[in-house]
Amino acid sequence: MTFKLIIPIVLLFSTRLVFGICPPFSGSFFIEQQGLYPEGADWDPNTCTLYLGYERSLFNCSVIAYNPYNKTSEIINIPGISHPGSDNYTEYHLNGIEYNPKTGHILVSVSSAESFVSVIAPGPDNTIAVNYSNANYTGPNHLLVYDPKSKRVIADLSLDVAQAEYEAATGNLTNGFQDVAAVNTTGDSYLIGTFGNSIVKLIRDTTIPHVWYAPRNYSYQYGFGGIASLGDKLIVSDAISGGFVTFDTRETEPQPTYVKLQDLPSNYRPLNADGVYLPKRYDGKVVLWSDDYNGTSVYGSDNDWATAHFIGLIVNDDPGRIQGSMTTACFEINDRVYVLNQIFQFALPVKPRKNFPFFDITVQLDALVANSFLANSTKP
Repeated sequence: MTFKLIIPIVLLFSTRLVFGICPPFSGSFFIEQQGLYPEGADWDPNTCTLYLGYERSLFNCSVIAYNPYNKTSEIINIPGISHPGSDNYTEYHLNGIEYNPKTGHILVSVSSAESFVSVIAPGPDNTIAVNYSNANYTGPNHLLVYDPKSKRVIADLSLDVAQAEYEAATGNLTNGFQDVAAVNTTGDSYLIGTFGNSIVKLIRDTTIPHVWYAPRNYSYQYGFGGIASLGDKLIVSDAISGGFVTFDTRETEPQPTYVKLQDLPSNYRPLNADGVYLPKRYDGKVVLWSDDYNGTSVYGSDNDWATAHFIGLIVNDDPGRIQGSMTTACFEINDRVYVLNQIFQFALPVKPRKNFPFFDITVQLDALVANSFLANSTKP
C-alpha cells in the first residue's frame, strides 16, 4: 500500500476559528525540521497545534509545537531535561505525548534511557534484538505538564516516589515509563512502566505521582507498551500476554482484565506492543495498535472491549517512509488519522535528516472498518 503525500492548502486566515474549531486539514505531510525523529505526538484542538518530541527526542528530550496550516514550529526546551544541540545525550528518552482534554495541558512522559538501551540492541536487517542479561531498571523518570496558553512547563514531576512504592510492594524494579493517558472523566493521568508492567497515577491538580497498579507476578521483560483511555476504562497493549489489558479507573484496588485478540490471521501476530490509540471517529469501538515494523494493526469491539477482534493491518511499506523506521504511534488532526514512524539509531551521533513524513491513513482505515462487523455500528 502506498500513501500519496498531499500538501494541504495553507489558509490565509487565522488557524483557529470561532468556537474553538480548527480549520480543515487532510492528506499526508512532511515536517521539515532538522533531527526531529519523534516517537510520540498528539493534537491540541484548542490551539490547533501538533505536539511532538523534537531533535532526536529519544536522546535530546525537547518538544516541538507544530502548526500544520502555515508549517511553522516552535521548539520547547525543558529545563534540566532537554539538551539542545547534543547528538550524544543518553540520560532520558522523550516518549509519550498526550493532550489532556479536561485541563487543556500537554502531558509528556520522559523515561530513563538506560532501561531501554540496556536491553535493546541492533538486530539483523536493521531490526531490534532484545537481551535482558544486562538490564538496568534503576534510572529516573519524569512526567511533564506543559501549558499551551502560557507556553511553559508548569510541572516537572519525578516518578521516584512511585518507583520506590513499587519496589516496596513487589521487591522488584519498574522502569521505562514510555506512554501516558489522560482520563476524560476526571483529568487524572496514568503512565505505564514497560518493564515491570506498572501503572502510575497522577491525580489532577496534585504534584506527586503514586503507583496505582503492580502485578502479582513480576516480569522483567518488555510488557506494557501503549495506553489509552475510554471513559473510565484504560486500554493497554501488552507484549507479554500478546493482547490488551483493561482496567477500571474507579477501582481503588485495580484488577487487570486480559483481553485476547480474536480473529488473527494464521500468518500474523503482533510483533511488539507500542502506542495504542482510539480514533474519535469510531466512538471508542476501534483501537489502533502501533506494531513497530509490521505497521498499524486495527482491532474492533462492540461490547466495550470485553472482546477485541482483528479487523486488519495497515502495513508500514510506503516508499516515502524513513527506511528502517517503525510505526510507534497514531494521532488525529481534526477527523483525520495519522501514523508516526520512528527510527531507532544505536550508533551516535544520529544521522542528519530534515524531512519527516506523516501518513494520512483515514481512507484505508475507513475501508477496513466498513468491511468489518462494525459496519453498521460506526459512523465515520
